[in-house]
Amino acid sequence: METEKIRALVAAADTGSLSAAASKLGYSPSGISRMISQLESQTGYPLLVRHHNGVIPSDSCQILLPALRQLLHDEDQILQMSASISGAVVGQITIGTSFPSSYWRLSEYVARFGKLHPGVTIRMKGNYSSALLRELNDHKLDFCLISKREGSHRWIPLFKDEVSALVQSGSSLASMKRIPVTMYETQPFIEIYPGADIDNNRVFEHYGITPNTTYTTYDIRANMAMVSAGLGIGMCNKTDSSETVEGVTLLPLDPPQIIEAGIACLGDLSPAGKAFLEFVLKSWEKEDGVYSQDRGSSSRKK
Repeated sequence: METEKIRALVAAADTGSLSAAASKLGYSPSGISRMISQLESQTGYPLLVRHHNGVIPSDSCQILLPALRQLLHDEDQILQMSASISGAVVGQITIGTSFPSSYWRLSEYVARFGKLHPGVTIRMKGNYSSALLRELNDHKLDFCLISKREGSHRWIPLFKDEVSALVQSGSSLASMKRIPVTMYETQPFIEIYPGADIDNNRVFEHYGITPNTTYTTYDIRANMAMVSAGLGIGMCNKTDSSETVEGVTLLPLDPPQIIEAGIACLGDLSPAGKAFLEFVLKSWEKEDGVYSQDRGSSSRKK
């Protein structure tokens, strides 16, 4: 199989659209369709299922995708290693963060790194921690800034964060020093990323709490706006309290909920990825003084 055809297939599977895959890779939709058809002729079975909303991977394709992603990752590694032999740092990096407040800091790092290594293109995306970790393991990300999660990835701790309550300013709850976690069983709760493995739900699971979910959202600012309107109480990481909107008060939980945040990466990080990761860590240490090189470790649960 030619890797460019494989890249077309993976792009179509990821985007769910031949047109989106074409736009991403710089081909026409018909060109993407032709390459995938050629792959299907080689394998002898359908790789994509076409429907009116786009395309989805076939069951057979789902089995192949992890190996195909690894193949593309290895090709990128070889190209970057070849360039590094001559002293050049080139390639494309994709990083993720589960902390919206970190966009500004990471963007500054991207700008500074880009001046040193103009041959490197860096993309940045956001999602919740467990979702980003899945993308990391699928080689869709080079590394990600997340809350600590179990796994065999390398873990580099950076700072402590606190899961906190969001209440309407001026309400009776806003005058409390702490919000008991048990209060979420009775108070109307505005859930973000419903059902997902996020820090909030880990708190509830730890204490055996079933929250009184009244509203749901997938956006932290929408969540805060609903709290501000008096529709219920929310929960978020204190690190992102800079995103707090007017009319919302951030309070600690009782008992306190402290988590560890840091960077997750795999052992086969590309040369460009390694260079940017080292740049991020050194910059972070210089600004906050919290990172030391010997702190990186496996985060496998013991």
